[in-house]
Amino acid sequence: GGALPPDMPAMMEVAEPSQPAPVVPTKSILHTSKVPLSCGVSFLDFGGRSGPSSVYTILDRLRPGKVIIVHASAACTEELRKFCARKVCGEANVRAPDVGEAVEASSDSNIYRVALQTELAQSLQFVHVPPLAGPAGGTLTGGYDVAYLDALLSIPAGAKIPKLVMAPAGAAGNASKPFALIPKVKDILYRLKERLENAESFKCELQAGQLTINGAVIVRRSGSRMVLEGGVCKEYAVVRRHLLALHHVL
Repeated sequence: GGALPPDMPAMMEVAEPSQPAPVVPTKSILHTSKVPLSCGVSFLDFGGRSGPSSVYTILDRLRPGKVIIVHASAACTEELRKFCARKVCGEANVRAPDVGEAVEASSDSNIYRVALQTELAQSLQFVHVPPLAGPAGGTLTGGYDVAYLDALLSIPAGAKIPKLVMAPAGAAGNASKPFALIPKVKDILYRLKERLENAESFKCELQAGQLTINGAVIVRRSGSRMVLEGGVCKEYAVVRRHLLALHHVL
């Protein structure tokens, strides 16, 4: 060897050669398994909404006496209102109120205010009519007090409210009794049977206080109540409408 140049340091760092990374042995295994569920599976629909076709079908089968349409767009509301007016309950019995508008939904909407003559009011004989339905297993409460009224309507000069006064003695109808206005449950079944056979051509069978209509709907007596049983069908809606019409007369 020769001597080092005078400008070179006496010691030098020499880089060691890099070593390759060690290779680790690996192995992959793919396996598909089916695990059976050991629990119940339930589906809960919290929406509770029906589409347009379902709403039309329900209304067409139930045929309610009155329909009030709310909570929809103006176009959908008007379309449903026209459908109900045409096929369900008529133009006069369907309402589509604006936001904040009050609607009279009572069935006794045609009510007139009159004054009673004192003698006429004292002569009335009221009869209590129990309600037709009540809580299951509970005591029936409420009902109506009805009386037969035979009077003349007069409008005194300057009065704002018409007045009912007693009819003259011997006038037609004075011999009627208040009990004659209250039909018995059996009479209601006979009248319902006659209405359904004549107006709807339904096949009705009345036996042991039970009226069977077209083999699909049953109207029976339960104490002082009338019970309507059957699935959601055309007969159920028609029978319900006729039955309520008879009780509106009462």
